[in-house]
Amino acid sequence: MEQSSTLVKNMLEKQEIRNYIKNLRMQLAPSEHEAMSRMIASKVETSPEYRNARCIYSYVDFGNEAATKGIIAHALTEGKRVAVPKVHGDRMDFYYIRSISELEEGCFGVLEPVVLDPAGEEEALMLMPGVAFDENGHRIGYGKGYYDKYLSIHENHYKMALAFDFQVFSEIPFEDTDICTDEIITETRDIKTGK
Repeated sequence: MEQSSTLVKNMLEKQEIRNYIKNLRMQLAPSEHEAMSRMIASKVETSPEYRNARCIYSYVDFGNEAATKGIIAHALTEGKRVAVPKVHGDRMDFYYIRSISELEEGCFGVLEPVVLDPAGEEEALMLMPGVAFDENGHRIGYGKGYYDKYLSIHENHYKMALAFDFQVFSEIPFEDTDICTDEIITETRDIKTGK
């Protein structure tokens, strides 16, 4: 009984955090969002993990998330392979793209690949979205568990989360099944979580 009441408490806390952060993100002025996203992109593109990666698995930003379209375009011009996610029911898979123009609105209004060329890398740099993170690499997503499910099978990707400073806490609620990030990049910080 103790365990299930803790789980319910964590779920309620996570939902409160989701609501709080989504509200903060939506209050960002377009110029502020663009400037902060540019700082994050610059840090990503100069990181050794990005420079050494032959393939980037990246979310496509939505709802004032830290922007990734510029990073995706940069990776493609650098000759890197790029894969982005598409949701199929309760699971998510990644597919290669050759251009941002190969995306169209899909599940939840997020841009998804039109051409389904399945990505097969098992050791790519994965740029992860999330609502909130803590300095130990724990992550609160959007509640569907897509990334946790995917990464429980594909374990060798280097998991780099992109977030704004206000999305990172010293501690957040988590479950044992949650997949931790290896690194969190914000506009002012680079947090190696060691997870």
